[in-house]
Amino acid sequence: NLFSKYADLDSIFRKQDGGVVVYRLEIHNPQAASAHYYDNRFRFKGNKRIACIFEGPFIDLVKTHSAVFSWETDDPAVSTITVDGKRYMAESTPSIQHQVRVTGLQGTEHNYHIEITDDTISYRTPTRIFTTPDNNNHVLFAVMSDSRAASGGGASDYNAVNIDALSTLLNHAYFRGSEFVLFGGDLIGGFCSDPEDYRSQMKSWKQITAQTGSMIPIYEGMGNHDVTIDIYRNEQGHWYYLDKKGKENSQALFAEAFVNPDDAYPAPEHPEAPSYRENVYFFDQENVRIISVNTNYWYSSRPEETGGNLIGYIMDKQLAWVDSVVADADKNSSIDHIFLFAHSPAFPTGGHVSSGMWWSGGDSLKNRYSDGTPLDRSYVVKRRNEFWHAIASSSKTRAMFFGDEHNYSRLLVDKDFPANPDSSPENFKHPVYQMITGGAGAPFYAKDPETPWHNEVGAFSGLKHYILIETHNQSAWIYVYAESGQLIEKLQIAENGKTIEKDTMRPAPARIGHF
Repeated sequence: NLFSKYADLDSIFRKQDGGVVVYRLEIHNPQAASAHYYDNRFRFKGNKRIACIFEGPFIDLVKTHSAVFSWETDDPAVSTITVDGKRYMAESTPSIQHQVRVTGLQGTEHNYHIEITDDTISYRTPTRIFTTPDNNNHVLFAVMSDSRAASGGGASDYNAVNIDALSTLLNHAYFRGSEFVLFGGDLIGGFCSDPEDYRSQMKSWKQITAQTGSMIPIYEGMGNHDVTIDIYRNEQGHWYYLDKKGKENSQALFAEAFVNPDDAYPAPEHPEAPSYRENVYFFDQENVRIISVNTNYWYSSRPEETGGNLIGYIMDKQLAWVDSVVADADKNSSIDHIFLFAHSPAFPTGGHVSSGMWWSGGDSLKNRYSDGTPLDRSYVVKRRNEFWHAIASSSKTRAMFFGDEHNYSRLLVDKDFPANPDSSPENFKHPVYQMITGGAGAPFYAKDPETPWHNEVGAFSGLKHYILIETHNQSAWIYVYAESGQLIEKLQIAENGKTIEKDTMRPAPARIGHF
């Protein structure tokens, strides 16, 4: 018996009427001087093992009068959820996946608990609280990205996730009053050839985020690591990595793992291409529009040779969709601010200058086919500029958040910004901030001087961090917090409906009432 050396579990269980047993499998690697561990749990009653919630509960898609709740059990069970004293049936027959949309919510402060029934045995979860928007045009939310594992094992590499950094940043964001969190990709180490490995890593990520995600929504976007791949080698010995096909493609498994808005998204780019469902979407929170963009759709390591899509390239239908969603918000009098988030940066500053939406400016001497022949990728920069023109077409667009680079940086991209390889500007219609926030646990990337906009970088930090965004009526502020709680930067980015430009930048006021 694996456990008999450490505990007489049988005698312990006999003394208990029932409960949850949480256990950890720890694997030491002496050669690497590291350890890896995996947690799991099960529930029992008397001498019987019963269905246990092992994912969630999570709250998502919170509106003024509605919310969606989801959870998973390790065995089929019937469950109900009670919200503000009113009971809702999740399903009539035993199931593993449970999801309920609750409508008719009144007021802004709410509570809920879940009851699980396995055969004749029932139990309920602790009560959790959540809030719904109060429609006072005051919105507070957090943005972070890149929680994939760091080196060292242990809590830095919990099944390909940095549990220490991710849990700390989420807890801080919640206690500073965030109404929701945007997470811009690279949740996991990924690059899985086995879909079950991908599912396992995503389950670990959800284990870590469940405490926060049970009280405020977390909206997830896809990163270049959040992929399942097939691996090939040609006759010349060159390797190729391609997104899996069918129900095991990266986008399908991502949608399986999360509950994100699915009522408006682009059509697939090709009959064989994956769906954008629940990885490209938008939602409105009071007077703020949030848009999720997928910069890692239909992954291929060498799309010019094999098909698929290049990291950082926004394909035609997604570009047209983003353009239409921004235009719709621009003419919508109830929207004052537009924020977008994605993974691969438009203007990389450190770590991904050779990829992102830049690919070393498309230089054919720095991009090559698998046989070493020069490859002109200037089309990437052309499409990047088209994309930025689309988001900068509205004076309401305040910022676009990216990850991928494991640091914090800030740029103001305006009409004079040196966007092109020859440092020439693109004359973008309205100024929009680019903020890279890849500090949720992945290894640090240093600043790179080899870009035309190197001297335009307004702020840079290698600390693990997240960004807190606060909007009130037509003004907006950012607060960048490190894992330690240190305030890295505070800045007002909009006032009276206008984005604040470089010559009028000012610090944000201190936030009152939060640690």
